[in-house]
Amino acid sequence: MPWDFDNPDKCAKAKRKVQLEKPKLLIGSPMCTAFSQLQALSKDKGNIERKKLLLVRAIKHIRFCVSLYWEQIKNGRYSLHEHPASANSWKLPEIIQLLTYPGVVKVVGHLCAYGMKSTDDQGEGLVKKPTGWMTNSPYIAEQVSALCSNRWKGQMHRHVRLISGRAKAAKVYPPKLCKAILIGLRYQFIADGLMAPGEIGTVCCEEPIITDEVKEEVWGQIQRSYYDSADGNTYYDDITGELLDSDLVNEATQEEMDTYKSHGVYRRVPIAECFEKTGKKPTKVRWVIVNKGDSENPEYRARLVAKEIKMDQRLDLFAATPPLEAKQFLFSLAVSLRAKTGKPYKVLFIDIKRAYFHAKCIRDVYVDLPEQDQQEGMCGKLEKAMYGTRDAAQNWEREYESAFINLGFQQGKSSPCLFYHPDKDLRVVVHGDDFTFLGDDSNLKWITEELKKVYGQSALRSRAVR
Repeated sequence: MPWDFDNPDKCAKAKRKVQLEKPKLLIGSPMCTAFSQLQALSKDKGNIERKKLLLVRAIKHIRFCVSLYWEQIKNGRYSLHEHPASANSWKLPEIIQLLTYPGVVKVVGHLCAYGMKSTDDQGEGLVKKPTGWMTNSPYIAEQVSALCSNRWKGQMHRHVRLISGRAKAAKVYPPKLCKAILIGLRYQFIADGLMAPGEIGTVCCEEPIITDEVKEEVWGQIQRSYYDSADGNTYYDDITGELLDSDLVNEATQEEMDTYKSHGVYRRVPIAECFEKTGKKPTKVRWVIVNKGDSENPEYRARLVAKEIKMDQRLDLFAATPPLEAKQFLFSLAVSLRAKTGKPYKVLFIDIKRAYFHAKCIRDVYVDLPEQDQQEGMCGKLEKAMYGTRDAAQNWEREYESAFINLGFQQGKSSPCLFYHPDKDLRVVVHGDDFTFLGDDSNLKWITEELKKVYGQSALRSRAVR
């Protein structure tokens, strides 16, 4: 069992996981056999000591789950506890105390209403299984409290009794119940202002967290750069591992350094300033070098990136991406409607070269200077977003938001990556440095020229499709 709550170490690990990941909804279904009526009906009535031990374990599990529910509630999040409706566990002091907390409710639902089935001598049938639910979300409570339709007049269905070993299989939630819980959570998010009605999907951070157990391994993998070598003059492709021509590598790295200088990505400052502002060393950097061509027609690309590793959860550094349905909707409009001018819609794809270098750096971020620009006692303070820093995408998001709004676009409410220009009848979906526009020919030419003014002609790569 991965979460054996008889084990104190597992309990501590589970609590740390909840505190670190801060789930919006925590569902608890602790062991219930010791409390159930089925246990009383069991043929094994002689082993009193075994049943007492089982009860002690079950109470311990519930108490631990309740401690996690309190963690959720006190931090403005939600919990959902499930146990048989008739179980004696509902009389435990910890459960009674939690039910007295404002907003916490208990409801009962019948799982036959959610399609739970089992099989007996008469064949397949629905399982009623009256189930108690305790939650601090009124919307989830409403969704899980559906009752058996046999209570009303109409077509009746029979119930399969959970005896003769059938109860174990009924521990698995049916898909319809899972959907009901998610619908309730969605309604709760809407009530809390985390989602809007009709929204395609919520924008939430789901990035993995690097824990202490894997931190050293991750650092080790990143430190092993193909660029590093014993003689300092042997280079390998970061993707294929193939040996690279050192002269072409030097040309590519110099071209990258020229790009850094032309955009003013960083300015040199004393390392002491970095310690004073951040309390730590400058972020390390590395070269990523690849041959985009082949051995006969080489096309070397060198990119200087920061090695700012994700060691914690920082929602304030999050940058959104558009839902897939947004582009699907754009393409659907392109083939089914015409522009307001009566002309046919066209789709225009534009990507911005070195997009992050156009975005101002908001945080105080300091990086090591590359060997091509080193100066003793100095480091670089970022003026523009650098690839490899945690908020680079967010800085770019701020930049293109400002650019589009200044051009008269309105930003989407369901996703910050969607924009519409009401006067020009122009729509755009932004994914990273890729812009997908929908409009008529004249207005697509207009936006292309405007973006050239903002980012420079050499920064734009575009392609129009009918």
